[in-house]
Amino acid sequence: MESALAEPFSSRDMNASPVKVKHRRKRVGCLCCRLRKKKCDEVKPTCEGCERNFLICTWPLPNKKSGNGSNRDGVERITCPDAQTASQCDAIFSTIAEPTTILEDRSHAITSPAETRALLSVRSPPVIFVSPALQMLCEFYLRKTANTISILHDEVNPFITHIMPMAASDDLIMQGVAALSGAHLCKQSDASADVKTLAPTHEILVIRGLKFGLTRYRKNPENALSLIVAILFLCLTETVKGETNSNTLHHLKAARALILQWITIAAVKHDTGLRTLITELYLYLAILLSVPLGRDPYHQLVYEDSKLLFSYLPRDHTGPLFGCARDLFELIPQIFQLANEKQAAHDTSHSQFRSKEAAIASLLQEILVWKPTKDVHDDTSRGGKIYQQALIILHYTSFAIFVRAPVDILRVIDEALSIAGNELNHIPLDSPILTTLTWPLAVLGSCATRPEHQDLLRQRITGMCQTLRMTCFEQLLQVLETLWASSRHQNGMAAFEVVMKEMNLVVLTV
Repeated sequence: MESALAEPFSSRDMNASPVKVKHRRKRVGCLCCRLRKKKCDEVKPTCEGCERNFLICTWPLPNKKSGNGSNRDGVERITCPDAQTASQCDAIFSTIAEPTTILEDRSHAITSPAETRALLSVRSPPVIFVSPALQMLCEFYLRKTANTISILHDEVNPFITHIMPMAASDDLIMQGVAALSGAHLCKQSDASADVKTLAPTHEILVIRGLKFGLTRYRKNPENALSLIVAILFLCLTETVKGETNSNTLHHLKAARALILQWITIAAVKHDTGLRTLITELYLYLAILLSVPLGRDPYHQLVYEDSKLLFSYLPRDHTGPLFGCARDLFELIPQIFQLANEKQAAHDTSHSQFRSKEAAIASLLQEILVWKPTKDVHDDTSRGGKIYQQALIILHYTSFAIFVRAPVDILRVIDEALSIAGNELNHIPLDSPILTTLTWPLAVLGSCATRPEHQDLLRQRITGMCQTLRMTCFEQLLQVLETLWASSRHQNGMAAFEVVMKEMNLVVLTV
């Protein structure tokens, strides 16, 4: 016994093969790094990889183990990615009991809990807000922002009836709503410093949420709708803010790839109203951004896509953005395409473009015979007529030398400006149709050479700036004033674009 104790190992032990110890692989790291298959340094609350790539660092909660060591419900629990932001929002608004302390003007605030529930309950599950700040922004969206960006209001406004039910169950869409509402709220004369501090936070959360969502898109294409809505709301946010860069165009390029895949699924899995809203919103933004930004390969894609996407909009469609001018909007990409072909032919020979005369004449005839439907509101009808006159000007200034019958271009422009000016004068400054008229006003203003036409546009756009509180109208007036004060021989949207470049400004004419 003593000898056995004295020798630590026997000969049998020395010859035995070593025992292999199995190391179970631990699932460590944040969920973002796992999805991206990257090594995570596990620094909480935000790891280095997520911070470097501006991603929402998301961590699984400790699983509740059952007796056999497995998850009770088989679901991996994830912490709320916006918990830290929500606490920051609460801190900012900790001294605010009600929106009245932020907004002196109660005309755009929800006046009672019953009113809030009524608006939020439109085809929507109950909403529990993570912070009073988010609730305040949603209330402002319901009362003011949604009814500013849409021709249709309240219970018939799809930006409420379709968007809010989705936002109630989708955090990314909710942040998109808050970002748009916050940008609009910041433009109000009585917006506090706290509001202006908070508003950009939600826009950042949307961008980070999109990056996070795109990492999961290939594995779950069903998330396309959430991503599309968030991107399009970013475009609207940029418009309200009046950003002087071309971020909106980049956002639209990203949305395009998703929409073309989603639209076929939407025809089966989503109701017609939602599909129509998404299609109209994308077409509205894409078409009207194609003119003042010059030639771009994306604009060719807009022309190709419009032929497909307009097939999903009924001919008699009266929408929150197109109003009753759906058929006129369908003509705009065709004019853009022919104008670009004409410009390309100008570099070689105009004779190569003569074969397009029939198409040019057909477009003009469609514009001239267009009439608004009889069952629309007067303001909506007037808005459609203003678009019609803007298209007449755009057509003649683009293809004058290809019109067979001799025409006095200056007389045509003068008549179109007089008709459009008369319609504009009859639209009240608080009418929602005015928010959709930035593009036709840019076309009309770019060709306005007579002082009376310039004065009319100046007066109306100034009133719109004061009433609607959207920076894009202020920028539009700046460009037009510069154009009118210059001694240029060139007019039209080509001159409008030149002035924008000289001012280092991008006016979002949407």
